[in-house]
Amino acid sequence: MMIDYVPHPYQLRAYEHAYNNPHCGLFLDMGLGKTVITLTLIGDLILSGNIKHVLVIAPLRVANSVWKQEAKKWKDTSWMRIAVCTGTEKQRTKALLSDSHVFVINRENTGWLFDTFLKRNVFRFNMLVIDELSSFKNQATQRFRALRKWRGHFKRIIGLTGTPAPNGYLDLWAQLFLLDGGNRLGRYITYYRQRYFIEKRVGGSEFALGYELKPGADKAIRQQISDICISMQTEDYLQLPELIVNDVEVEMTHEQMKAYKQFERDKIIEISSQILTAANGTSLSGKLLQWSNGATYYDLDGKYVETHRNKLDAFLELVEEAGDNPVLCAYMYKHDLYRIVRELRNKYPEKRLALLKDDGDVENWNAGEIDILLAHPASAGHGLNLQYGGNVIIWFGLTFSLELYQQFTKRLHRQGAIKPVIMYRILCKGTYDYHVREVLDGKRDTQKSLMDYLKVKLYEYHTQK
Repeated sequence: MMIDYVPHPYQLRAYEHAYNNPHCGLFLDMGLGKTVITLTLIGDLILSGNIKHVLVIAPLRVANSVWKQEAKKWKDTSWMRIAVCTGTEKQRTKALLSDSHVFVINRENTGWLFDTFLKRNVFRFNMLVIDELSSFKNQATQRFRALRKWRGHFKRIIGLTGTPAPNGYLDLWAQLFLLDGGNRLGRYITYYRQRYFIEKRVGGSEFALGYELKPGADKAIRQQISDICISMQTEDYLQLPELIVNDVEVEMTHEQMKAYKQFERDKIIEISSQILTAANGTSLSGKLLQWSNGATYYDLDGKYVETHRNKLDAFLELVEEAGDNPVLCAYMYKHDLYRIVRELRNKYPEKRLALLKDDGDVENWNAGEIDILLAHPASAGHGLNLQYGGNVIIWFGLTFSLELYQQFTKRLHRQGAIKPVIMYRILCKGTYDYHVREVLDGKRDTQKSLMDYLKVKLYEYHTQK
């Protein structure tokens, strides 16, 4: 059933910003209506003759199940013909050559689209929408390099994201370049780094180990982009139920912690007749996180050894405390999934379990037909509305990615949620878990400072009007 779209005042402000700025970024929190705002703008631009064909680049799940369905939902946008350009090369080609207004392709096929398809066919897109602009934050990726060469062919470019700086201000350069071609933050990442950052080195190392902002650089960057990028945050416009975050601490035995510390120091140890090694710092941090979860891989075939079961016991207790309330569980590694499912089937055989795979699982969850939904943050981060099926989240292990962390949490804590959302984070004392938590908190503070600066207040909008 189609319904009339009655925009909120903040949505009108976002619409006007995008209408008046042919190249712009809408940094809107999850649940504030980025898709319907953009679809409304596209419809008006097509009807006025300003544009004819629009290319949307989005995460695969969003490309398959959000844009076309969202357009059909509203009377004002239901007339638009939207082609979903995913699947095999033959299917993508057929969709891209169809008589449609909007063409939605998944970001993994960005390189194919620009380097293969468009070299054989006439370029006919007037407008580009990059859904989840932050997925183009790495200038070294194929998708960025392919889009960089073609961005100048578009009359309009809009970037949509709720997490513009998931790892800090370095993430902004590539995103802004796709919007304005380097006019604000420079045409090259090296210039951006030299102007706003200081290389971090350790001892006599000749290699930069990272970058930190120069004094006052954060403010300067925000000022540079504030004319084309605006931010809107959920708490300013929607009355959402409370998000309650509880950290649940577990502790390894003395012998277990002794082995953990030995591996952290030596990068090699024998566990259960298996030799566990870490070739470098990245490998070590990953194995330490696995260890804190209760198991770690020891070869490339996915074989693992269990290091403790303290998180499993805490998880089972949380499930018991939840009672009849459905639980959404975030897992990071396959061995976490295997062990969680094994324990749940042993202790709670009556519970209805599901692994999030497709839209059918989403529908079953929201219909109350799933008691425990297991999902990897990377597969449940964008475009999913899970707020109708439950209000309890359990993080069995944390992710370093602020973007995935916030997006996953917003699957329940979003518009339409009725009960307070209770989120548990199971942390193993004395392990790398606490470093990840500190990193997430630091990234969140950095991103919030950016979002706050670019924030558009409703009273400012009404004053302008």
